[in-house]
Order: sequence, then C-alpha cells, then structure tokens
Amino acid sequence: MNPEQTLEIIQRIYADLNIRPQDWACLIPEETRRDAPEERDQWPMSARLALDIQLNYAINRQLHYIRGFDLVGNFMIPPGYEFLSKECERFFRDHPRYEDNVFLMTRFDPANKFLATLDATIRQTLRGKDLNPVRADDKMYMPDRNLWNNVCVYMLCCGKGVAILEDRAADEFNPNVALEYGFMRALNRPTLLLADKGFRNLRADIIGTLREQFDLLDIENTVPEALERWLAGLT
Repeated sequence: MNPEQTLEIIQRIYADLNIRPQDWACLIPEETRRDAPEERDQWPMSARLALDIQLNYAINRQLHYIRGFDLVGNFMIPPGYEFLSKECERFFRDHPRYEDNVFLMTRFDPANKFLATLDATIRQTLRGKDLNPVRADDKMYMPDRNLWNNVCVYMLCCGKGVAILEDRAADEFNPNVALEYGFMRALNRPTLLLADKGFRNLRADIIGTLREQFDLLDIENTVPEALERWLAGLT
C-alpha cells in the first residue's frame, strides 16, 4: 500500500467514525508486515506505556467530542484528572473562553479590606483587557462539594493565572497560593507572580522567578500597571 492509499483510508475513517485529526492516533508501519503486535511486545516497557498514554488520551478526546464536550484549542485534561471532565464541561458553560479565563490565587479573607480591594482591582483591570478573572470560591462545581477538586476544575479550565504574594494579612507564604501556583506551572500555563513590595517570605524555588510588584497600601495605582506589563509580555 502506497502513502496515498494509506492517507485515503485514514480520511475515510475520519468521515465514517466522525473523528477529527486531533483526536486520532495510529501506527503506520514502514513496511507491510503482519507481525506488528508481536513486535510491540518486544518494546521496552517505557515505550509501551508512552504509546498507551497517547492512545488513551486520543480516545478520551474523541469520547468527549461525541458527548458534545469539544476539547479544542490548547485546553486539555491531563492523565489522572479525566474524572473531572463533567465538572469542566459545566465550568465552560459559564466561562467558555479557555484562553481568556484567568485563575486568581489569593488568600481567602473577606473581612480584610486590603484583600477585597486588591481582588476588585485585579478583576476590573483584567476585564478591561477582555479577560475573565475567576476565583475558586466563585462557584462550587463539585456535586460532593470537594474543595480541592473544585480548585482543580478552575486550574484545568483557565489558560492563565495570577498568584498573589502578600504577607501583611498573615506572616507566611500562603500554602494554598504556593500549591496552586505550582499546579499551574506544572500545566505550563502562563502565570504571574504578583508580589507586594513588602513581601518577606520568599522561598528558594521562586527567588529566581520573574515577578511584578505592587504596593498593598497603594493598590489602585500599582496593580493595573503590574498586570499590564505582564500581559504585554505575553503577546
């Protein structure tokens, strides 16, 4: 079978099974041989596992597509988090623009007027740039009200993130912010470290990370400029 015939067969499979190219993975041997399954059994375990992960991912994408949850663009549900697919689908009904969703990582303290002003200013600035800032306490998407899984839904469904570093409300590097920042960076999402100029609790793993500074005592004048500098660097 020549390459043109192989391509024709693959295109026919796309049409017959309602499969898009981004949801399809296949092995095309360089030679016409009948012992491909036996050869696969001789592969190193790492190679077999890598192929299995790719095939399972392609199958899951196609399954979601058939169900009406179209995983397109750069959004993905990484291996191990497929159980959150229905919750992600519900999230996207509220916030359909994955690339424009910005996850805000901050200390939760509604009684703190500085943090309330900071949250409002960040949201106003990002919305002015046609972005959609969201926080994990905005809405619960988990039927069992599991807090961590709800945070995961937000992180998976946001194409960007802003992690706020401040220790005036409490003298610490907030552990929730640290965990969420690490998760977003592991997903390779553009994530800003927005640090109060008086922040004292730096850790070794972020000392070399570029940060934008603001002044918690002058939020309205310093936060918009910091966000705009970060956004300009993403274009």
